[in-house]
Amino acid sequence: MRQTKQKRYIMEAFQNYHGHPTAEELYAVLSPKHPRLSLATVYRNLNQFADKGMINRVIIPNGPTRFDSILDFHYHAICEECGELFDIDSPEIRAVDEAIHNIKAFNVSNYKIMLYGTCDLCKVKSQHLHENPSFN
Repeated sequence: MRQTKQKRYIMEAFQNYHGHPTAEELYAVLSPKHPRLSLATVYRNLNQFADKGMINRVIIPNGPTRFDSILDFHYHAICEECGELFDIDSPEIRAVDEAIHNIKAFNVSNYKIMLYGTCDLCKVKSQHLHENPSFN
């Protein structure tokens, strides 16, 4: 892959981004400093980085594709309130994963474990709103 200024800008923004950005989120970070950079260029380069194994692509059903800097296998959870994506490392989920791989009489070719729920921050906000309804 040829190294260009745009690739460097995009990778630097990605590495400095906290979390799992979408192409649109990275574009919003980059565009003020690099107004000639297009959203299509950000999309194309993030997908090239993922295809080359430099970053991971996280596909969320009915949601935008996000990108992850952690290359080791791990699970994700998504908050249904704020949309934040979290890395999850759980021995219990790893046990489920192992059990799926050890199913007899059926060869599992693919599956995806994605946890959905409410993050701690949204849970606290929700509790606060229920306790103080006059602030709605």
